[in-house]
Amino acid sequence: MSRVLASAVLALGLVACGDTSVPGELTEEQLDFVWVGGAGPSGPVPPSSAQTLFDQNVAPILNATCAGSGCHGVPGSSPIRFLPAAVQDLYASVLQYSDKLVAGNFDKADAQMLTRVTGGHYTASYTSAEVTLIQEWLDAEVLARVDLPGVPSVTRRMMSEMSGCMSRDDWNTEGVALAWALKETDEGRCQQCHVNGQGWLASQDSDRVFNILSGPSINPATGGLMMEMYIAADLSDPAAPKLLVNRGLLERAASGNALHPTFEVDGDAMTRLQRFYFKTVLRRSTFQCDPPRFEP
Repeated sequence: MSRVLASAVLALGLVACGDTSVPGELTEEQLDFVWVGGAGPSGPVPPSSAQTLFDQNVAPILNATCAGSGCHGVPGSSPIRFLPAAVQDLYASVLQYSDKLVAGNFDKADAQMLTRVTGGHYTASYTSAEVTLIQEWLDAEVLARVDLPGVPSVTRRMMSEMSGCMSRDDWNTEGVALAWALKETDEGRCQQCHVNGQGWLASQDSDRVFNILSGPSINPATGGLMMEMYIAADLSDPAAPKLLVNRGLLERAASGNALHPTFEVDGDAMTRLQRFYFKTVLRRSTFQCDPPRFEP
């Protein structure tokens, strides 16, 4: 047993019977006990011969359009931080986030790096010439990948595994769904706007929320899994990708980003979510997980 796991377990006073009760707020050691996945291939397919076209024509556009404070530059996990510190690593990063940037298949009609910006994405915009360059690269990727094998994205692989470690009993016992549904903002409770997953999922129907978050449901706004509303991938270290509570998304909303009503991120609802997350990581570390609820 690792030192971190041992410390976390001892802090809880757990015994061999598998008790995962977590009273009150978590300790710092427990908060530092996170889900770390294994290194693996980036994106749905390996790099292709179209990389040169990306490096020459598309990388400069993305660096100029998508960087900036609170946008997509590292560090952080939400919104997706696909702009690495080293420019030469951008192509590999785009492949890591291919489900959220190029719809997983490089189709220019669906690729989010085009549709999200041309449809109106905060202050970001492309010129018509830039749109053409991105479309030309996407078309080249489609042609280059006809005979290349596909592999699941790092994020989807980790979330598939986590789905089997998520316990419905833990979720319901912690009351995560109810706490977030009734979370107060300066314009009312979260469930008033998010009961059907509009940017976030908040409903008092605990089983329904658990089924959605632990299953393969896709968020149509991002192309990612619905699970990512609560749990986000941190791919800043490709050798040790992580799944973390998605504080970044909540903090942006709480601050009034995009005219969202303001609220306090920390409090009862966050504590319950953190406890559920900790129990999920602990179940994995103590070999108590079930098979994944969906394929990567």
